Amino acid sequence: DGGSEGGGEGGVAALEPALPSLEPSLLRDAGLPYLSLYKSKVALWGGYLLAQWGVARALSLDETATMAQEAADLRNAHAWSIPTSAALAAMCRHSPLVELAAGNGLWAKALLERGADVLAFDTEAWQLSFAAGGGAAGGGEGTAAGEGAPFTEGEALMGAREACVEQGGPEAAAAHPDRALVLMWPDYGGRGSYGLACLRAYRGDRLLLVGEWRGATFGRRSESGESFSAEFQREVEAGFVREELHRLPTWPGSLDHVAVWRRRRA
Repeated sequence: DGGSEGGGEGGVAALEPALPSLEPSLLRDAGLPYLSLYKSKVALWGGYLLAQWGVARALSLDETATMAQEAADLRNAHAWSIPTSAALAAMCRHSPLVELAAGNGLWAKALLERGADVLAFDTEAWQLSFAAGGGAAGGGEGTAAGEGAPFTEGEALMGAREACVEQGGPEAAAAHPDRALVLMWPDYGGRGSYGLACLRAYRGDRLLLVGEWRGATFGRRSESGESFSAEFQREVEAGFVREELHRLPTWPGSLDHVAVWRRRRA
């Protein structure tokens, strides 16, 4: 099912998590249209690039950049990570759940369809307050408010939302300590403080984190990856023990997975 890890209260070495291999069985559709779309796109791009290499022994940088932009557009329209039946089943085992930064609700809807008890929340528009600099914005990178932010203040996030997504931000984490907290790519580019605000508001015992992590990223922009800020990752590692790790299919340039963390005992 993508793999799980134990290791007692000391946990697993967070700096170099051993990602399970992406087995072909994880790519079975099982009623997941986004996964089907991913497979068709990757097959199309792969076949095109292979043919190009076979003829010219070279690849066009412009065309690979176009593919990367199309992948980014698809992520914005659907979800930043691609669900699999195995990952969804693993998350369902930790129900009830509360998801923050739920986007358009693709994952929340899929979890509900599989019997999980899920509450999903997100803000309706980008808030520059969560892109402000300092330690909370990216592990001490000291970015100014809005600098490098992918959106402008008040810009709508993602596409049309599923009915299961309610209006709400980090305060929703504080209201539901009885539920496992789900966060998926809350900090665009690995910078910002949204994820950290959710973590600090949450008083429950279980985190389900979807995206990249330091030691499990291609490091295109940061050795901490592009999903969670460096400071968020440090606070999670200090206060929680990683118990499970489930591999996900990924768009080019990313290394996504689902990690399950348990709060350390006092």
